[in-house]
Amino acid sequence: MDLTLLVKAAREQGLDTHFYTFYGNSLGAPAALGDVGVKHVLAVADWHPNVGGSASDAYYAVFRTRFPAAVDDYLFLRMPLMIEMLAQAMEKAHNADPTAVARALEGMKLDKGFQTTEMRAADHQLIQPLYVMEVDKVGTLGVHFDNEGSDFGFRTLLKIPVVQTVMPTTCQMKLKTTPSWAQDYCIISPVVPNRVDGGSTAKTAIYYNSRLAVLGDGCRTPSGKRIRG
Repeated sequence: MDLTLLVKAAREQGLDTHFYTFYGNSLGAPAALGDVGVKHVLAVADWHPNVGGSASDAYYAVFRTRFPAAVDDYLFLRMPLMIEMLAQAMEKAHNADPTAVARALEGMKLDKGFQTTEMRAADHQLIQPLYVMEVDKVGTLGVHFDNEGSDFGFRTLLKIPVVQTVMPTTCQMKLKTTPSWAQDYCIISPVVPNRVDGGSTAKTAIYYNSRLAVLGDGCRTPSGKRIRG
């Protein structure tokens, strides 16, 4: 809302400038901005629906088919990547021990067919490309998909490949030994189920002996320690 008011005020005062943002493409922003954001609001992200390519287009089209409501048009690639990589790490570690899972994540790559993501082993940084994009009317060059049914979407101005996003690191990360009580309990919070009705529910997910139990308000460890999300 603050961004929307700022951009609208700038137009009213005849200020012809660009607004470089990190969340200009977040839920609600494109629809609220409308035509005032066209070629004035820019955002940066690891992916967006109009990056182009048949594989990326198909991925987003499937999402829109499954969640057609405008309120559900909130797909950030890093969100499903987070869950998919965590699940793969648990499978690779053969348990949900946090230290074992952390080790399993090191160097892991996930290829979506249109973008490859890697967890750098040295410091657990997720290595991804970056896109600089601007708001424009759907149907204009490079804007095939809109956001939230607004008829406005983003076009790529600049793609920064993975090789250029990797920053040097001097990290000397040391993983601590997992406490005995946590070897059977791995907490993930929050868990947001599929928003088929436009709503969401945040819960605490507890992995106990690698079996998932979703609880509303936490549980107790064998020693009696209370775990909450």
